[in-house]
Amino acid sequence: MVGDGNLLDGGRVPAGGAVAVAPIAMQSTFTVEPFDRHKMKWSRWVERFEGAFLLFGVRDDAKLPMLLHYMGAETYDVVSDKLAPEKPQTKTYDEIVQTLENHFNPEPLEILENFRFKCRKQCDERADESIDDYLIALRKLAITCNFGNYLSTALRNQFVFGIKDRGIQARLLEVRGLTLDRAREIAVSMEASAKGGQEIHSRQGKPDLNLVEHPPTKPARGKVNKKFIVSEKKTKSHKHPDTKRSECFRCGSAAHFANKCPHIKTTCNYCNVTGHLQKVCLKKKSAENKKSDSHQVEESATNKVKQASLRADEICGIYDAADFNNNADKFRLELVLNGSKVIFEIDSGSPVSILSLSDYEKYIPGIKMHHPDTTLVSYSGNTIELCGMCAVHINYGGKNHELLLYVAKNKKHPLLGRGWMKVLKIDVNKFYENVHTIAITNCAESVKRLIERYGSVCEKSMGKIEGLTAKLQLKPNVQPVYLRARSVPFSIRQAVENEIKSLENDGVLVKVNHSAWATPVVPVMKLNNRVRLCGDYKISVNPNLVVDEHPLPTVEELFANVAGGEKFTKIDLSQAYLQLEVSADDQGDISH
Repeated sequence: MVGDGNLLDGGRVPAGGAVAVAPIAMQSTFTVEPFDRHKMKWSRWVERFEGAFLLFGVRDDAKLPMLLHYMGAETYDVVSDKLAPEKPQTKTYDEIVQTLENHFNPEPLEILENFRFKCRKQCDERADESIDDYLIALRKLAITCNFGNYLSTALRNQFVFGIKDRGIQARLLEVRGLTLDRAREIAVSMEASAKGGQEIHSRQGKPDLNLVEHPPTKPARGKVNKKFIVSEKKTKSHKHPDTKRSECFRCGSAAHFANKCPHIKTTCNYCNVTGHLQKVCLKKKSAENKKSDSHQVEESATNKVKQASLRADEICGIYDAADFNNNADKFRLELVLNGSKVIFEIDSGSPVSILSLSDYEKYIPGIKMHHPDTTLVSYSGNTIELCGMCAVHINYGGKNHELLLYVAKNKKHPLLGRGWMKVLKIDVNKFYENVHTIAITNCAESVKRLIERYGSVCEKSMGKIEGLTAKLQLKPNVQPVYLRARSVPFSIRQAVENEIKSLENDGVLVKVNHSAWATPVVPVMKLNNRVRLCGDYKISVNPNLVVDEHPLPTVEELFANVAGGEKFTKIDLSQAYLQLEVSADDQGDISH
């Protein structure tokens, strides 16, 4: 807009020769539909109405008359009744807007709004509600829940909890550090792929429909009119004139097509996808085919290994990086090698016995090495570089043996392979027994150390709060209340006596011969024929106490305090109300 002219005052030419230009392609008529409380909120209708003010340049003094005019007859009656006996024209524009806002959108009950938010599930409103529609509905409900900084987390949690598709829900629960945006992205993607898969499968088993173009029969005035006719494609086969009708991909029946199948909403027991039975599941057939192919390949490879006469063999050595230095589960054997004691690791996966070059120079430096007659390959396919081989004398079990030993260019520990195991007749079972004994011993020692360090955790006593006592403050001029004991049913008398003795032994109760105060016992039965002893203090001590009034936090305040937390701990104390000791001045006769 150039100058100070506007559309309503006719676009006059201002001083200085500037020309007032109206907005391009703008309607000259101010049109806004009347407010309908069933279609839109009052605040959003007002937002649209005030947007029209900006478009048409409405002056401030004209806003109230236009509001009363365009709000509609029904809304005008409402505001007139609310302001009676005063007239709406006597109020300002803002007062009318606020009056109708309070009427149509009263302050909601926060607890009720939170309850509605927690109960909202997908498809509660309609059966075909999409993921995005569901999220929009949650955002709308969250407006009046006053979540504050917890809003994003609350939306994410309810979004995941309320999704109807179990597959999508399970996928979202697997993601660590899941955010609301990431949850929506995954859910929408899986929803779209599921719909696409159903559309693809639904077209299988149906007749092949094609668009067949026919030439025009009577051209008119040089224009060609093409007709597209939907026809069913019929396939003829000279080899099989009685070809069987296509089967339904949902259940395998040939009596109907997939769109008429009664199992259109049945969930497959194999892949958990809705729309077909397990016996016709494509994923199951694919898995069975892969398993069959893998079995055939394995048999073929086994036959090739048996048929091939290979001198080279593999030495298998697989270690867990976390347990590489843990030697507790390794099988070791000490042998006398040419007069030197050498500790070998028994490895049934190795066909030969190997010694590193450094160990060779340390234990048997004078033994002559020969050129190796074979090639050794590791499990990963890497060639093990050999320095040579030599014949060594072994003494084991009181017998001497001359065996072949390979020397490798590495710094690994000595390895005793299958060849030596057969000649020396090594019994591997005794190594299992030794390892089991060592494991049990180590476990027992670890448990013993834990008990010594955290002995208080394993104690059967209930425990006691240190450095804090309960102080009871009586009102002025209070007279002690002594109430007679109530009768205890015969069926639980013994349990009550046992509990009293147990509390006395733990130091919770102290036996007294007399007292000015007395409160009846209320026994509550628990599991394992035990009883919880409670005192009915509401009729004796409680009315005479000076109680410090502290406001308890609400659920919303507690949630706000833990918002953003990642790790939470719950402590379950045994009889926690008995772990706080009463101060010495208030024990026994509390009147003193």
